[in-house]
Amino acid sequence: MDITLNELLNKTLIVPYEDEIVERLGVICNEYVTDDDFNDDDVAELAVMVLTHKPDSSMKDKLEESYEAKYSESFMIPKSVCEMMAAYCLMQAIEQDKLSFYLALLNTMIIQCGQLEHLPYASFFSGAIEKALQAIDAECKMADADENAFVNKLFADKEDALNGALDEEDKLAMKRLVRNAWYYTTKEYINGAQLKGLTTYAKVFKGLEHVVESMPQVFFNEQAIQQIKELVPTENAKEKTIEEIVRMIRPHYNTDRELRCKSSVLLHIIANEEHSYAALPFMKTKITVRQFAVWLYYELLLEKYFD
Repeated sequence: MDITLNELLNKTLIVPYEDEIVERLGVICNEYVTDDDFNDDDVAELAVMVLTHKPDSSMKDKLEESYEAKYSESFMIPKSVCEMMAAYCLMQAIEQDKLSFYLALLNTMIIQCGQLEHLPYASFFSGAIEKALQAIDAECKMADADENAFVNKLFADKEDALNGALDEEDKLAMKRLVRNAWYYTTKEYINGAQLKGLTTYAKVFKGLEHVVESMPQVFFNEQAIQQIKELVPTENAKEKTIEEIVRMIRPHYNTDRELRCKSSVLLHIIANEEHSYAALPFMKTKITVRQFAVWLYYELLLEKYFD
């Protein structure tokens, strides 16, 4: 990572810290993100702190405790410094190149509605979002295979076709056939009676729930994006606030659903109108139906990833 903690701290400090202090703070940041228990929820918490410019008091306490335990002296971390340390920890976490970390960051970006210019070193975060999308695409890639040849083999000898060992080409052909079957089955669902009569936003919500939950493999990204286009065939220029959208969808939410990821910002707000995310300013931001669909899709995707 080219960005140093010292560079970040110099954005907020009038009088720079001594090099030894900066080095120590860097060490405890590194220990924070390399702890065995550090996971995507911690990435989400860091991202929310950075995006809202409100470092969590529990993180501040933890960093101060770590400092004292490691160096046998206390050090009070000001709020502004804690925010920059959170940004630095987030950058270090993303550098670990884990798909779940990328997705956690991507999902929390709705708090800024994709507008990153107010973040420290916005280019780093925009690059991280690009890496997230590339990582998802990489997971989705499926090599070409001759499905027709496999189908012909399958039906040539109805009793014995699957009794013998399948080679890699056969297995890949099967996966591609399953993917295609899933795509057309969900397309029928989207255009079927189940979603008739729902408002546009409710249709998108229930439709995407079905699309993601029915995926036989977590990442069928290209096909899922096509399903979003089926749900929202033309982009409506009319926008609604996130607050309005959530209010329209809440009656259609399954209250028995357990959310796994702290980065599922929209889902948490839909599930609980008292959630802390619901008090953030981004709730007043207006977005289009398709923008809502894309944000929702990636939240549902990460939830499925951990199922």
